[in-house]
Amino acid sequence: MQKSIVICVQYKIEPDLVGGMDRYCWAMENKLLSLGIKPLWFFPYSNDIGHYKSKGFDIILIDHRDFLQGVYSYLRKANLHVDIMLTHFTRYFTKEMSWFKKHGVGQIVSFEHLYRDLKTRSFILKVKTLVKGSLYYKYPDRVAFVSDYVYRQAFKEYWLIRPLMHNKIEVVYNGIDTDVYSIRHAHSGNKYLRGVCACRIVKAKGLHILIDAVEQLEKSGYSGKFMFDIYGEGLDKELFIKLVNEKHLKSIVFLNNVNNLNELMPDYDVAIFPTFGEAHPFFVLESFACGLPIIASRVGGIPEMVNDERGFLVSPGSAGELKEAIIHCIDNKEKLPAMGVKCREYVLSNFTLNHMINRHLQLLGIRSN
Repeated sequence: MQKSIVICVQYKIEPDLVGGMDRYCWAMENKLLSLGIKPLWFFPYSNDIGHYKSKGFDIILIDHRDFLQGVYSYLRKANLHVDIMLTHFTRYFTKEMSWFKKHGVGQIVSFEHLYRDLKTRSFILKVKTLVKGSLYYKYPDRVAFVSDYVYRQAFKEYWLIRPLMHNKIEVVYNGIDTDVYSIRHAHSGNKYLRGVCACRIVKAKGLHILIDAVEQLEKSGYSGKFMFDIYGEGLDKELFIKLVNEKHLKSIVFLNNVNNLNELMPDYDVAIFPTFGEAHPFFVLESFACGLPIIASRVGGIPEMVNDERGFLVSPGSAGELKEAIIHCIDNKEKLPAMGVKCREYVLSNFTLNHMINRHLQLLGIRSN
């Protein structure tokens, strides 16, 4: 008898933005179907899920102030009892997990994708988190972290129950669909350096630091030698555009979300990601898959992927280090394609979507054909 499974993804579906998590969901659906398992998916409410429905997904949209509580309410009302619950982007050591267990969910596996800066947390929040962890750690059967950094952060966060949680948690890295990314390098004749970034346009991604670095570069004689395109939407986008206009910067442009970023990225020379905190970002892997070395912050799980062969690490918040890394790429542009080949080889050997799906199935105890 095949197992029944629900997959709860606290990730809002956006019809105009297809990212690494979407491709994971699509591949997971297809893989489970091939094994004779039809999953039921839960997502937060979204106005348009047509691109998911067209792929045959059975989806329940949760319109509730608390996503997990909304899922629990649905399971109770539908009198639905399942063998496996898989969660993404949700809390894991929390009271709702005890509710699911009491409702009869056989196995709960949670994936933690998020970077958490424990230094900025208030004392009261740290205590509340620790208490909840002590009360509810036993309900999830497994918790997987997408980078070693986030795994180690969990040990710091839940130090009181460290011996009790040791056998419940492990690192399971992300992966991407390498078939939709390719190396082109047809742009190698360009005289100027082309850089790309794709992310939420908010201060946490460090884009104001990039603007400062670009200003320094343009003032020091590098205007016309590079161009950065920033794709995305977010709360601070208008602020950043205003800042660029006020400084009369010519070498940085903010663009909209696009669904064909995988087709556009190979036309660039380098990726740039001056973020203040990440767990295991898809953007780094996607850049590598397109043969793009990356200039990225030395923070979170990024150093687990980026080394001297594949890119350049800078201190988060340092416009000076960012400027120097960009200058190095401008002055050594001819060396970037060879680095890009190593980047793609690295992804193909460790971080494909098949790697990710198989790791997840193994964690769920589902045998893959």
